[in-house]
Amino acid sequence: MKDNNIEKSKQQIEEHSDMCNIPDGIIKSMKSDIAEIKTALLGNKYQKKGLIERVEHVENELDKLEKLKWTISGMAMAISLIVSLAFRLIITFK
Repeated sequence: MKDNNIEKSKQQIEEHSDMCNIPDGIIKSMKSDIAEIKTALLGNKYQKKGLIERVEHVENELDKLEKLKWTISGMAMAISLIVSLAFRLIITFK
């Protein structure tokens, strides 16, 4: 049983060391890619707004438009009610 556990441990160590044998070029490439993604999401000193802030801004504008849509719909219903009542009054008193 001990021999089996020792063999498993050796195998795990070999697998772990194989994972660490990543070429430096790939690691540098990944670092630069991650830096570019971070800049795109958060922005930098030249481009103040990143993607996250832009999406939040668009969501806020969408909420404002949604409220405006419902306000205009309510006003239109009120105006149509007033106009229809006015026509009914005009027709009944003729």
